[in-house]
Amino acid sequence: MMMKNNICLFLVISVLVVVVVHAYDKKSLLAGQNNGVAWCVAKDDADIGQVQQFLDYACSELSCEPIQPGNPCFDPPTVLAHGSYVLNAYFNQFGVCSPKIGRVVPLDPSYGDCHYPGRPQ
Repeated sequence: MMMKNNICLFLVISVLVVVVVHAYDKKSLLAGQNNGVAWCVAKDDADIGQVQQFLDYACSELSCEPIQPGNPCFDPPTVLAHGSYVLNAYFNQFGVCSPKIGRVVPLDPSYGDCHYPGRPQ
């Protein structure tokens, strides 16, 4: 009987630990706790034509070299991926994340050698 009670107590404590850790992680994510830094990325459902228009405009104002072939942010070679990089560069330079095609996120979208600079909030 004692063994059964100890196992039940262990299971209850284990579940509580998992719930508390999960709640803490979720709270941190929802609060955007990344040292007060944010990034602007393309929305998954953004209109590709609008993203392309933004790329054409923004690349006349900013350096888009990192998304050119052979550079660290070229892959994947999609309008949304390139749009995310340029939206973020524009966000860093001008403080604006285009609400029609972009969204501000609390998690660093950098990958591999492609670095997205964050903007302090």
